[in-house]
Amino acid sequence: MMFKLEEFVLGFTFPGIMAHELGHMVFCKIAGVEVKEYSLFQPTNPLGYVVHSKPRTVLQEFLIVMGPLFFNTASALVLFYLTRLVDSPYSWLMLWVGFSLAFNSFPSRFDGESLYKSALKSVKKGRIYNIAYLPIVYFIYWSQKKPLLRSLLYPLVLVGLAVVFP
Repeated sequence: MMFKLEEFVLGFTFPGIMAHELGHMVFCKIAGVEVKEYSLFQPTNPLGYVVHSKPRTVLQEFLIVMGPLFFNTASALVLFYLTRLVDSPYSWLMLWVGFSLAFNSFPSRFDGESLYKSALKSVKKGRIYNIAYLPIVYFIYWSQKKPLLRSLLYPLVLVGLAVVFP
């Protein structure tokens, strides 16, 4: 059996995977889209998922796809800030959970590609106001090129923010 770094890292960051899927679920509710089935974490691929009704608008899809980024980022920042107030060993536990949240913040490749295609299709149909989503959507789509690098840098940036801006 061969050791795979990516599988180890994803297993080590399971709290972030669970929160990622919870972020999709919360933002499905906010967007008014029905959740049909979900798994917050499982030991097989995919590690977690949320099956929901088809969003009627690009805004609904944007909220659902970006939900984990908003949810996990806010949660990680709170944990990173709280580590300054708590003594060890709990501060290390909070750092680990915060790191795992930040590591799993970004939308999956499937979600990013789906949102990118929906936004482009909507703009081509004449819904020009959806062009407002394209810079963020393109950044998410582009970030999929180096997901492990992005996922490692993002937690470090958040830790830095929590330290610099107490």
